[in-house]
Amino acid sequence: MSNVKNGAKLSAIIGVAFAYMTTFFGGGWATGSQAGAYFTQHGWTAFIMPLGGLFLISCVMWITVEYARLNNAWNYGIFMERLYGPKVVATIFDIIQIISMPITFAACIATFASTLQSFIGGSYILYVVLFAVIVILSVIWGTEVVNKLASIMGTAILALLAVIFVTVLSSGYGNNVVNMVKERTMYTSYGEAFWWGTIKFCMLTGGLGLSVLPCFEPLQTRSDVTKSVLWSFLFCGFFLVVINFSVEAFMPEAINETLPMYYGIVKMGALWLTPVYVVVVCLAVITTGNAMCYGYGMRFASLKVFRNWSVSEAIKLFVISLIIIGISSAVSMLGLTTIIYKGYSYVSYLNTPLVSFGIPVFGIIKLVQIRRRGYTLDRGVLEGTGSWDMFRNRESAK
Repeated sequence: MSNVKNGAKLSAIIGVAFAYMTTFFGGGWATGSQAGAYFTQHGWTAFIMPLGGLFLISCVMWITVEYARLNNAWNYGIFMERLYGPKVVATIFDIIQIISMPITFAACIATFASTLQSFIGGSYILYVVLFAVIVILSVIWGTEVVNKLASIMGTAILALLAVIFVTVLSSGYGNNVVNMVKERTMYTSYGEAFWWGTIKFCMLTGGLGLSVLPCFEPLQTRSDVTKSVLWSFLFCGFFLVVINFSVEAFMPEAINETLPMYYGIVKMGALWLTPVYVVVVCLAVITTGNAMCYGYGMRFASLKVFRNWSVSEAIKLFVISLIIIGISSAVSMLGLTTIIYKGYSYVSYLNTPLVSFGIPVFGIIKLVQIRRRGYTLDRGVLEGTGSWDMFRNRESAK
């Protein structure tokens, strides 16, 4: 896609932001378990620390997308080659992703199938197949369809979360949160809250933009990148505040619950919210599955084994998606769901040196050097040059 001087349409920018937000907002957030693990277990700082962490994550995302735009590098493998230079770095990152991929998708599949089976009944395998069909039909149509679906489902998620939030307020349980904030109630220390809610949160989530990099392809200018990151911050910030508030209202008991959000619904006696909760959880894992399957699919499609396959991109994505979901479904149905979240956390730490630390350090160094050497900011201006040419070539780019 060639550079467009006046940038992308606002609808496309918001679609990109929704694609990022809905990937961010997975099943762990929808059930409230991640809110408990990172934020509410510490106390009233659940409304401060996550926004700090989200700001750091957004900074990493801006650097990632801007450098990808300048290189026209719209999958994480090509991006890592363009950022670091040696192909071995991209290979190492590929290995990390291949290890974490089935764990991530197994979590989505298990959450989707078990939620529907628990609240509706029916066959677990049937729900696994349903999840696979929805995700694959979304992915094979490409970026535009993935982003539009994310916009529709993301709007529904935010609206339904608002319904839950208003119900918590009107039930009187919101006063618990107000009192905690007024009294500065803490269950742990401020240092621990900062580590979990800001630093660790960023370390484990900073690389999400890489996983869904193909969704950012509509962005044309630096202004587009900045706008998309700002919209993403607003969307993600809204759901973080709402989820944390809804779990905090039922603390400290909620921290011991597997499904803190549903625990709150039962505690309020608002069982009419159960369908809302089920829809939010299902939309959360479907949208996460859509964008991440598309991100992985586009990366694997660029590998030699698939690149030289003389079929359409849609067929390649169909086959790759089947492989991804097939392996992940096997992990889910073999009873490995109890170690999914722990396993994912351990593997995610391997991303930290290359992503949460590496991208800001090397990305900022290169972006500053690009400006100093007189490179334009047009999309793809670095395409076809060496990864470190802005340091080796002493002449300003034409």
